[in-house]
Amino acid sequence: METVLKMNGTKKNYVIISDDAAFEEFLAEFNKNWTSSFFELPKRGRSKDVQFRFTAPRPFAGNRRPRVFFPRDGQSPNDVDAPPDFQPQINLTELFFGTTHSMVGDNETLVDYLKEMNKVEDTLTSQRTEAYRNGSLNPLDVSRSHLEFILFYGLDAPRDFQTNVTLRNTMARYLSNKMERFGLLAGTQTYEPHQYPEIFPEKIPKGINIIGVLPGRRWGTKDDEIILLAAHWDTVEGSNGMDDNGSGVSVVLEVARALTEAKCVTEFSVMFVLFDLEEVGCIGSIYFIRDYLIPHVLDAHGGAKLKGAYILDTVMNYNNTPGSQIWPEEWNRQIPGRLEELEQDNMTGNFLAALYRKGVDSTLATTLSKHYKIQNKPELKPDSPYHIKEFEMDLSADMPPVDELAKWIDLLRSDHSRFWFHNLEYPWSFPAVLLTDTGPYRGDMQQCYHNSCDSYSSAGYNNVEFLASTAKALIDSTIELSQAQCRGRSPTVPSTATNNSSLNFSSFISSLMQILGQLGVNIGNKSSQAEQA
Repeated sequence: METVLKMNGTKKNYVIISDDAAFEEFLAEFNKNWTSSFFELPKRGRSKDVQFRFTAPRPFAGNRRPRVFFPRDGQSPNDVDAPPDFQPQINLTELFFGTTHSMVGDNETLVDYLKEMNKVEDTLTSQRTEAYRNGSLNPLDVSRSHLEFILFYGLDAPRDFQTNVTLRNTMARYLSNKMERFGLLAGTQTYEPHQYPEIFPEKIPKGINIIGVLPGRRWGTKDDEIILLAAHWDTVEGSNGMDDNGSGVSVVLEVARALTEAKCVTEFSVMFVLFDLEEVGCIGSIYFIRDYLIPHVLDAHGGAKLKGAYILDTVMNYNNTPGSQIWPEEWNRQIPGRLEELEQDNMTGNFLAALYRKGVDSTLATTLSKHYKIQNKPELKPDSPYHIKEFEMDLSADMPPVDELAKWIDLLRSDHSRFWFHNLEYPWSFPAVLLTDTGPYRGDMQQCYHNSCDSYSSAGYNNVEFLASTAKALIDSTIELSQAQCRGRSPTVPSTATNNSSLNFSSFISSLMQILGQLGVNIGNKSSQAEQA
């Protein structure tokens, strides 16, 4: 048998092996070496190029103490502000790229585009605020319009460091501005990973982690038990990364929107983090944990704790077709007994996967699973097609030897592994749960993973309702774990709003189209083409 093994998805290097036994031996040795290198990276020392820039938070809680709100069985998302027939017509990809990923728009146009987008978002926020006041909208329900706006207008373009640095930096500014506009303690952590020359032999990128903090009552004290929600915002070259990982970014921002617009005051602090350079070895999460979280938060606050982190990586691919779900051999070996369960469901990719370590991350996993199942139970959503499956991994808080860890490597290729096994001179592992749709192992993402078809416009697997279920479960889980008090309608009181509410998202999209049409010839031409279509 001839086996072609792709060694590096970016460089397109391949190794051809014609013997099964030789392939298994080669793969085992490769995984061992890759694992050793991957977990050795944090020990290379701190970079002198790490910088932090934070802004003062806007007031969001006011002087009044909000009435207590805790999610209960009666609550369900309403999505009242999302028009069911919403069809975006123009976005960053159409404005700045042709059929290839070469720039056709100019930098000035890009800045103008994002300025106008911010104006529309401000108007949408004002509309939501008015709807909260008159009781037609609950801020703790998921805003589908907010999710779709981020996905299509904010993120549907390559975010790698090779394609266009100006576009990438402007998108980073857009994301950090959103954190600030939510009223969070918002900032960026920038770094240049010179100590990893084997990863960046040609060009050292500037990494940008984007951080937002909702300080709890115990912020700045040793008694704080921080909850963290994170996703990586970068992409591989040549991909818009809509599922990988615009989906995760949009959920993190949606949870931030819900908690701040509901004026939540938390007992324990909540952090929202967007990591950079995940696609080249989870570099951004190394810098965040080693150079910010431990020295500037946990140690600086006298021994505060990280209660746990939810890491989102590819969470929008839903496929209810039998046979759409793959269960890799390595996953089957390391998480035994679950293949039979999937086979009973005809190998259908209709679930969110929560991966966690046995006895270490269980509280995070069970809390999320509880809230996911509450919102999708039959009384609230008859015949709900969305499910969550918990996958418990037989790993402890102690970092295993490399030979043992290499057996798990396909389950560790995301930022959660940096929290589990940071390999630093710090005495505790950090609880974390990876939330994923299984990435390349489901439906069309078998072909689109790390490819150009992972985009909002071309991917038929994008399911915003599936995404919203994850966002709602995380909103409620974060409220519970942070012991938040929020302003909002009691969950037992049904919403009086409908999809025909006064929050007219489509009209603002039309307004944005008119504004964009005035910004340049390229935009005007593409707008006209969209209208004619």
